[in-house]
Amino acid sequence: MIRFLYYWVLISRPVNVLITILSVTVAGLLTKLDLNGLILAGAAFSAGLITSAGNIINDLADIETDKINQPRRLLASGKISRRNAFVYFGLSQAGGLFLALFLSLPLFLLAALVSILLVLYSLYLKRQPLSGNLLVSLCTGLAFIFGALAAGAWQAGLMPAVFSFLFHLGRELLKDVQDVPGDLSIQAKTIPIVFGTEFTLRLVRIVFMLLIISTFIPYLFSLYGQYYWLIVLPGVDLFLILVLLLTTRRQDPLFLAKINLALKADMIVGLTAIYLG
Repeated sequence: MIRFLYYWVLISRPVNVLITILSVTVAGLLTKLDLNGLILAGAAFSAGLITSAGNIINDLADIETDKINQPRRLLASGKISRRNAFVYFGLSQAGGLFLALFLSLPLFLLAALVSILLVLYSLYLKRQPLSGNLLVSLCTGLAFIFGALAAGAWQAGLMPAVFSFLFHLGRELLKDVQDVPGDLSIQAKTIPIVFGTEFTLRLVRIVFMLLIISTFIPYLFSLYGQYYWLIVLPGVDLFLILVLLLTTRRQDPLFLAKINLALKADMIVGLTAIYLG
């Protein structure tokens, strides 16, 4: 049983799940309403399970490319069977949806929508130019709407949802450049394969510059306080500028993997800025 749970946690990509849980929690706290802590915690856990399901179905769809791009992943390396992975997927998906339904019908409907979109992304859209990138970025942004909705004021999640959408869109495009060797092996039609690496990197620069500009909006319109600005300027904006400069010099998969890992860590910085702001 312990081994079963251990591999369930690993294949879920616990860092991604944790970021989702934190995103939902922060969005709920942004409403500044008299929160029901149990409802918000339940929503966060529900979103974490749905993220787990999305990550697992993504790995199931990517076994062949992961043997080239991510050979250490559990399915690609053979440490977990496809059968067990489907069991983990089913448990995560059912658990997330059931918990959302228990909390409220609107939360269930949003959770069901995201679940469907994540399956469509992994099975059909991931290997298509831009549509898959836009869809998965939308799903990450909806985590903030989900958290704010659980707290009773979904509008509070709009601004961080925009941040999340742009941040993940830029990161997803970088990951496409990183994954070109494996994607070529299955004749995927990602943006760098269809239009080239330089075109994709130009898109990344545009997206991240839009994100940097958008981070000024909450401060200019007094939506967030000074602590937001003190953290987001050096911790997110300057960091993204550094990423843009570095990716003009190197685009090899190993280097881009390190950049993407750093971007994932920077999500925590962004969440902190929003929460303290």
